[in-house]
Amino acid sequence: MSSSLAQDTLTIQKYYPKPKITAIEFLFGVNSSTIRGINSTTGGGGGGVYYSTVLNNRIGYSIGVGLVHTFSRYFELHARILWETKGISQKTDSISFSTGTLGRATISSSEENSDYITISLLPQLILGKCSHFNVGAGGYFGLLQNSKVNIQYYYPSRSATQKGYFNPDDFGLLFNFGYTCHFKNKTKFTIQFSNSYGLRQISKFHDLYSGSPPLYNNSYSLMLGIRLANSKKLFNKLQ
Repeated sequence: MSSSLAQDTLTIQKYYPKPKITAIEFLFGVNSSTIRGINSTTGGGGGGVYYSTVLNNRIGYSIGVGLVHTFSRYFELHARILWETKGISQKTDSISFSTGTLGRATISSSEENSDYITISLLPQLILGKCSHFNVGAGGYFGLLQNSKVNIQYYYPSRSATQKGYFNPDDFGLLFNFGYTCHFKNKTKFTIQFSNSYGLRQISKFHDLYSGSPPLYNNSYSLMLGIRLANSKKLFNKLQ
């Protein structure tokens, strides 16, 4: 009796098609972003102006949902849609000189804030059984939702907000490493570390003016999530 039941189980597993979606993930975390092409600088400009610019990564967040298709024990494909914040912050000290005379000193800080909806495809190599490590590489495509540059001048004191600096889309490579642990039944917890390496030139100024440098997004994110394995009530609505 038991051998017959085991044989029937093997037959079902062999011929019954795997679900298109084997798990769904809900993800939330923090990210640290910068823009490649903007560098910390110290030097002199025209008209006797000397300056120093210091850059800092911008801290933001990522939130979204992912769908998982399991091809085998060792290989999965993850599709994610996330709302992500990206950008950079910088502080500039400048002082101007005229012939034999010290001119005006200016201290300013600016923060570039951009919000993207990003869609990614991420093949993953699975290292382990129920609880496991994963490592993967894929790509992403992002659509710019909001973007503005906030500038604060401390001396003289004033502020300004500027928009329209960046192109409406972004794409690049996505690298990922993480760990997923079993909790109970069909629920797992996951922690994922990712690097989004932009390949799309995002500056409108570079497209318009040859002297303007090309700019590219670059961000690192650490996300926590809940992974729910396939259940009829949840996944029949998605397939």
